[in-house]
Amino acid sequence: MNILSISYKTAPIEIRKKVSFSDEERPEFLKAAVKTKGVTQCVLVSTCNRCEIYFDGENIKGVENLLADFKGIDKDKAKKYYNVYTSENAVLHLLKVTCGMDSMVLGEDEILGQVKDAFSLALESGTTGFELNTVFKMVITSVKKIKTNTMISKTPVSYGTLAANIVFSVPQEFKKVLIIGVTGKIGTITAKNILAKPNIKIMGTGRRHNAENEFVTTNKNVEIVPFAKRYEYINEADVIISATSSPHYTITKDEFLKYTSEKNRIFIDLAVPPDIDEEIADLKDCTLYGIDYFKTVSDKNSILKIKEAENIKQLLEEEKDEIIKELVFHDLVGNLSKLNKLVEEKGFEHMFYSLRKNTDRHQLEAVSSWMKAYIKSEEK
Repeated sequence: MNILSISYKTAPIEIRKKVSFSDEERPEFLKAAVKTKGVTQCVLVSTCNRCEIYFDGENIKGVENLLADFKGIDKDKAKKYYNVYTSENAVLHLLKVTCGMDSMVLGEDEILGQVKDAFSLALESGTTGFELNTVFKMVITSVKKIKTNTMISKTPVSYGTLAANIVFSVPQEFKKVLIIGVTGKIGTITAKNILAKPNIKIMGTGRRHNAENEFVTTNKNVEIVPFAKRYEYINEADVIISATSSPHYTITKDEFLKYTSEKNRIFIDLAVPPDIDEEIADLKDCTLYGIDYFKTVSDKNSILKIKEAENIKQLLEEEKDEIIKELVFHDLVGNLSKLNKLVEEKGFEHMFYSLRKNTDRHQLEAVSSWMKAYIKSEEK
């Protein structure tokens, strides 16, 4: 397996946009790829942060040209953005990508689903064979196991995810959340994290409607409300999150007391400078989490993630070896009938003594270890 890769590590967003594939383009590209001379299998992974072409065959240049022609980019200028992985390095790279070890957010889970979807589309398009089927199936299984048995995906570092976890901790079954600034960057990210679980209604103030926040502004579980009426909605809310870039307080203690009844409420301030009057924390039944809290937890979790990532590196190496072993064994099985025929014609000893001539020291040691282990297991 080989990989032609363009990612956030090698290319700016302008270049990544040019090589991004729509849903309609993906099957068309896959079929064009396997018609390229020397290419027999292909899987395409296309996300906002990477475009990677996984293929069986040695015609790397042909795949480069196909991508450039298909997306209308200059072949020579595009070269500097490419990374090429081959053989074992390609398998290890796919493991790292699928596990989130190659992501901007270390250990993120979304890429696993994107790789699964890319593989499923290639299967439907008929552009895979034994090698890519084996590699992708084993990689997906391996990564699921690693994510289950390690803390890499259970240790959030983004403020949006940390804020969502606080929302999830609220005991009542159905929760109402007010996000002031829901259409902003931080507000949108936070809302997406919160909406990952059911039985949560978001009320949000916001002004800008664009492609980046379309998920929030069109979601049936989000109600966009006027900023001027925010205190009325605070009275309904169980959790209040402020994530604006305003230089002034969005919530003050005095105004809060004018409009709201007594109730257990959590306030989350994700803004710099702070949006929420700190005196809110002194009120009965009110808890305030400020940006310093999130920074402390995020920094601590980042250290834990980095330590966990070091352990995962070894696990990925072990999984890579298992995948390579499966591919090599399949190749051996393919030659089994020929080997049987030669043994019948020339005898086992002829094959045995050919090992001395046709192997190097390390290969011979490996065969010797296998043979001793085989004899021992059969003699029991």
